Parts: sequence; structure tokens; C-alpha cells
Amino acid sequence: MKKQYLSALVLALFTATASAQITTQDQANKQIEALAAANPTAATAAKAAVAAASDANGYNQAVKTFYQAIDGKLVYFTNTARGGKNYLTVSPTFAAAGDITTTPTAENVFELKYNAANDAFTLKHAVTGRALKNLPGFNNPVPTTAEEGSLYSFVASGQNNTFSLRNDATGGTHNFLHLAGDKTGAQYNVVRWSAGSGALNDASTWSIESANDRTENELEVAALQRFDSYDIQSNVGEKLGERQITQEAGDLMDKLEETSSSKLPVLHKLISAYADNNFFALNLPVARRDIGVGQVRGACGHVADGGLVSRVLEEEPRRPVRILEFGSQDVGCVGLVEEGLQVGGGVEVAEGLREAGAREGGERLGVCGGGAADHGCLSSVRYPS
Repeated sequence: MKKQYLSALVLALFTATASAQITTQDQANKQIEALAAANPTAATAAKAAVAAASDANGYNQAVKTFYQAIDGKLVYFTNTARGGKNYLTVSPTFAAAGDITTTPTAENVFELKYNAANDAFTLKHAVTGRALKNLPGFNNPVPTTAEEGSLYSFVASGQNNTFSLRNDATGGTHNFLHLAGDKTGAQYNVVRWSAGSGALNDASTWSIESANDRTENELEVAALQRFDSYDIQSNVGEKLGERQITQEAGDLMDKLEETSSSKLPVLHKLISAYADNNFFALNLPVARRDIGVGQVRGACGHVADGGLVSRVLEEEPRRPVRILEFGSQDVGCVGLVEEGLQVGGGVEVAEGLREAGAREGGERLGVCGGGAADHGCLSSVRYPS
């Protein structure tokens, strides 16, 4: 009960603070005018509500009603610094970026997702389905996420129907989106900086244009083109050490083929699986499948020298020996171990194996290659005495 009370109190305080930001008719009108392109009809109605209001509560309610009316609308974010017109997009590396062009494409479309409780917006890229995250450290491009995303507020400049985009979770004064002067490829990076002045050549000053004429089919085609540009075929196979498409990604690809209606939601999940490194998994040895008596199957599909294993099993037939498999979040090692022996997240080879290796002039079991980019082979390796 106490926790719920505190949460309600915090929300009430935040709402009161947000409401206090607009205190005059002029402020309310400038806030609406800056975003009017998203829904001109709703903007006209909102301005009429502001004119009819007699206090700050009425002004703020009119703005909130307008925000609710632009929830789900498709827009382009534009910035006219850096010597030309730039449209916000998500780069091939899934970070916020600016396309310098006079003609926007489907890749420049964002969907406004209004969060009424916090009176702010999630900015969702319509083609990838990924939203802008909270601002990173200085000079780093703003990342994106498949989750709900972070919240941004539009701070109207009062000039040229422009605004600054503030990340509400980031403190200080450098918590606004800024079109940096450096590029990644052909696109300008979008980073954190101070608020814009409203001048059209200010790299922290933004405006919007309507993209509501973009059809879902156009967005779907753009998403298919983006997904088709990914390399999902190289080094894919059944052999150990090769990449395999994860069960999740495989199921999504099956669903993509089977879906007769909109494919865009499935494409969003596939794109994010690729972006978040969940599309592939390294084919590693599995217990009781990739090892037999006297054999060690290598990651390249070859059977390694099993003499060492055979001798241990012959000398100590009751000693339990098995394969431990670790995912990419662990150390990436795979080894023959005695049942239950694991030290510090790594793999400790059974005592019998070490003793047998010592008797064979330094022969040891080892693993070459631990990462997804390697082609490691579990094998016996002989070192010079």
C-alpha cells in the first residue's frame, strides 16, 4: 500500500510539474503550432480550446488533448543544419541518423506513440519498429531498441514552428537530440547536446512534416528491402562451429511466409532479432550427441583423436564424464569434465583426463575458438615436452 501511495504521489508531482510548464495562451499555441503538421484538424480544435480556456489548467488540458489526437500519427523529423535538409532515420547499425535529402523515403517515417501518464512520446521508426533509447554518452549515436522505448518531450522554440527533442530520462542541459557534424557512411550521426535556439541552421532545432500518406504496403516493402540486405547465409550450416538460425528467428521466418495479411509486425521482430544478435547461434557440442566412447567430435565436424578419452574410460570405467555446453554469455569454452566439476564459470578437466594427458607427454584436451565468429574445434592437442 505504501509503495502504491508513493508511486501515485510521484506521478501526481510529475503531472503537476509538467502542467506548470505551460502558463500562458501564447505558450500553448506555440506548442500546438510546432506539431500541427501531424494533425492539422486536431491542431485547429486545440487552438480553439486554448482560446476558450481561462487558466493554465485549461491551456494544458487543450495541449494534452491535442497530443492524444496525434498519437499513432506518422511524421518526418527534419533538421536544416549541416548545409541542407536532413530527415531523421535509423542507420544500418540501428542508431539514430540524419539523411541529407530533399525527398524523404519510407525509411524516414516515424510513428508518434503518446504516453499520457508521463505526457511524453516514444519515437518509433516505422520500418524497423525500433524506438529511440535514452541518450548515451557524449559523441555516441543515439541507439534504438525493440522495447517500448524511452520518452521524449517536444520543447517548442517559439520560432519557425520548430522544437527541441528532449530525452526526459537524461538530466543536465545536454539532453536533446542534435545532428552532429560527423558522419557514419553517408549519414550524419545524431547525438546528445543542448537545446536548439529555433534558428533554422541550429543542429538541435527540429520540425516535423506529415507522413500520413505513407501506406503500410510502402513501409512493408522498405522493411523487406532492409531485411534482404542482411547477410543471413554466410557460414550457416549443420556442422559444429558454423552458425545456425535460432529457433526464434526460424519460427519468425516461417510465419513471414505463412502470413497472408500484414507482414510488417513479423518483419519488425526479424529485424530486431538481427539487430540484437539473436538471429544466429553458434553450433556447439551437445551432451550425449556429439561425443561417443573414445570419440570427441570437433566443431568442424571431424572426429578428433579419441585415444586419450578411450584410455581414461578403460582405466576408470565408472568415472562419469560428460560434455558441458556454455552459451555465448559464458566463457565460450567447451570441455570434457568430470561430473559436477566447474570452477569460476569456466571448465575444469577431470582429474583422470589431466593425469592421462600428463602420462602422454603433455597431450591435453582443449578448445580452439570461443566466439561466434570462430570455428573452434574440440580436440586433443599435443604440446612439445
